[in-house]
Amino acid sequence: MSIQDLLVVGLTGMALAAVGYALYIKLRAKRYTRERYAFAFLASSTGLFGMLVTTLFAGPPWIALANLLRHWLPNIPQPAQAHLITRILVILGFVVLAWLQYRIWRHWSGGRSVHQAEAEQNKEQISVLDEGIRESRRLIRREPPLERFAGTGDREFDTIIESPTDSLAWRDQARELVELRWPSLHFDPHNDWHDREDAWVGRNQKRDCPSAILVTRTAPTKERIKRFVDYVQKLPGYRSGDNDLFVVVQEDIADTVLEVRGERIEQYSESKLLDSLVDFSDYFDEIRARVEVDKLPDSDLTLRHT
Repeated sequence: MSIQDLLVVGLTGMALAAVGYALYIKLRAKRYTRERYAFAFLASSTGLFGMLVTTLFAGPPWIALANLLRHWLPNIPQPAQAHLITRILVILGFVVLAWLQYRIWRHWSGGRSVHQAEAEQNKEQISVLDEGIRESRRLIRREPPLERFAGTGDREFDTIIESPTDSLAWRDQARELVELRWPSLHFDPHNDWHDREDAWVGRNQKRDCPSAILVTRTAPTKERIKRFVDYVQKLPGYRSGDNDLFVVVQEDIADTVLEVRGERIEQYSESKLLDSLVDFSDYFDEIRARVEVDKLPDSDLTLRHT
């Protein structure tokens, strides 16, 4: 029994386990997103590459397995060395298997994450390596599962009926509401919209610091807000903890203040921002005075007494 045989058998076992995991994800495709399959694909393709190298230089894995078994079962005959054509066929088998797994990822028909749906909508090119690494990072950090996209399941139909996360009218309205509420904030309507992140990025002219607005129709998830903060933190001129960050939501939600990655984020709904811009107190005072104080012509009575 040699260390080489142990390594080959161990690597083969891990590779087969990874291939089996990828197959399991495919069979349960409706329960998992494409990012999870990308993670399984990277694991299995790494294992297959290792098996390819060992087959090329040490022979097919079954020879190493037979050598290990002979250590406990001496009656097993010595395996013959594989011919060159056998090694080539085994290597081709690994390549075909990896190619088939890649095609499954390319034409994924299972669950979709919001990130995948947005990328497809925006015609972005995402590689299996990007998705696999992102999912690996998420699993290592034990972050919550990716937000799933709740579409019809028909990609062509979803592409037709889905408007972008925020329409042109709503994104401009959100910017105007924030600028009216906080006059020191300024966003160039032509240059400060970051379409990929659904965000306005401008400046607080009074404090000379960055300002950003995440514009959404529905309440964003924690993961979406974290992505927004990560994006802002990579912008030129970013200063940690000294930024004006907002989340403006079209649907009616409760106002709140969030702390994400060391940043303070204020979240408002459209209705609350509108309410804050309109003050009817003077109008109501005038109506009250006319009813309760002002007297009727040629009378000591007010409207309240009639």
